[in-house]
Amino acid sequence: MSTPKLHSSNFFSGRLVSLRGKRTKAEFARFLGIPAPMYHRYELGQIPKNENLKVIAGKCGVTVDSLLSGKEVVIGSNDETAYWSKRVDELEAKLEMVSQALALILQGTETLRKAVK
Repeated sequence: MSTPKLHSSNFFSGRLVSLRGKRTKAEFARFLGIPAPMYHRYELGQIPKNENLKVIAGKCGVTVDSLLSGKEVVIGSNDETAYWSKRVDELEAKLEMVSQALALILQGTETLRKAVK
């Protein structure tokens, strides 16, 4: 399996540096949840796989398109609307899972109370 080649100049690496701000590379890598050496390669120009692009975009509150193109997504644009719509759907699904888990926990707690009586 080959890895993407490093490119000395691309929009992605510049966008990462911009998003990192004053944080160190190691701090930003921890924030993103990826190994520091991997993050360093990204700043050198390696383009991440789709899964990591989505993680980075999500953690930074930007779209994958803006990471790769260097263009800021205009508020209210179709791209941004689609991005936030997808994020809302993902968060609603997670909330539903948490609600179901809580209901099971409460049900188990009630069962234990009855058994102890």
